[in-house]
Order: sequence, then C-alpha cells, then structure tokens
Amino acid sequence: MLDGTKVSAVETKEEVEIEVPSNEMTLHATQYGISSNKVLVDDGDILVIKTSVTSHIIMCAFFFLLIITSIFSNIVLENIWLYIGIVLTLLLLMLSLDQYSLEIIDKTEWKRNADRLIK
Repeated sequence: MLDGTKVSAVETKEEVEIEVPSNEMTLHATQYGISSNKVLVDDGDILVIKTSVTSHIIMCAFFFLLIITSIFSNIVLENIWLYIGIVLTLLLLMLSLDQYSLEIIDKTEWKRNADRLIK
C-alpha cells in the first residue's frame, strides 16, 4: 500500500518494483488484515519484508495454547470462557500489532546478497 492505495502484490521471495510518484510517500504491507509498520520511501529505496518478532511470539503462544488444550482438555472444558477469552485476546493482538516488518536496506548490501545467492 502506497499512501493508502494498493499498488502491487508480492509473493514469497519475489521482487517487485514500485514507482514512487513523489518524494517521501508512506509504504506498508498488508495480508488478511494483518499489517506492517509504515515506512517513508523515496524513489530508489530498496525494502525487504520480514515477519516481526511479535508475529513469532503470538504464533508460539497459539501453539502453546493448542498443546495445553490437548493435554488438559478436561480443565479447558470446565473453564471454556477463560479459554475463549485467551484465544480472542491473541487474535486481537495479532490484528492490532504489526506482524510484518518493512526495512529499508542499503543498496550495496542488497547487491552483495544478490550476488551471493546467484553463485
């Protein structure tokens, strides 16, 4: 999204060029309602999209909850509202916090990494 307008879609490990019509426009990424931080970009900037630490923590919490649920299913069924509350809290955190991280990287670093991948 460039200044709130969808300009492109990006697949995993895909490179996409986006023309920035004016200086210092705001760019951010979204997927299924989950978004990234907003970055001011100029023409010629190179960005990379990564999953954030927050995303990893929330996913670990979901898996931990799943494991606890399967081990202690009788306790979970007795406290179903607590369980539903925890799940809803994790979902709200996932939707409200930045799950992706946009980073502007140095052009020489990008070239060095691209050359290494080609070899």
